[in-house]
Amino acid sequence: MLYSKSTNSFYLPEVHGEGVPSDAVEISAERHLQLLMGERAGQKISPDIKGYPVLVDQEQVCPRSIEMRQVRRALLALGYSEAIGPSDLSPEARIDWEYETTVKRSSHLVEELQRVLGLSHQQMDDLFILGFTL
Repeated sequence: MLYSKSTNSFYLPEVHGEGVPSDAVEISAERHLQLLMGERAGQKISPDIKGYPVLVDQEQVCPRSIEMRQVRRALLALGYSEAIGPSDLSPEARIDWEYETTVKRSSHLVEELQRVLGLSHQQMDDLFILGFTL
């Protein structure tokens, strides 16, 4: 079994012949199986500095939107639910807070929540990531 860093793919010489990239390195069938099992468990196959495949944890990606109930549950879980009062938000944000069902990460409401709570951009991303799991 061969692995190519440039394509992040596996190759069998008897199947791919001359189509195997020049940077391909040989790995055992056992290692190939370990990599596939790790990928199935949620890890990512990525080349190391020498071009051999290794398993790495997937980066958590901030969702573009979550439901308002998820926002509120995340705020509760992080201890912020009591820190937001209607008077803290602009009239537009208050309407969104009361009636919106889906909250986009890029919304004006999120900007206001970030300001009111004194959260960094990364902390707000983390809130959305947490909310997505709730």
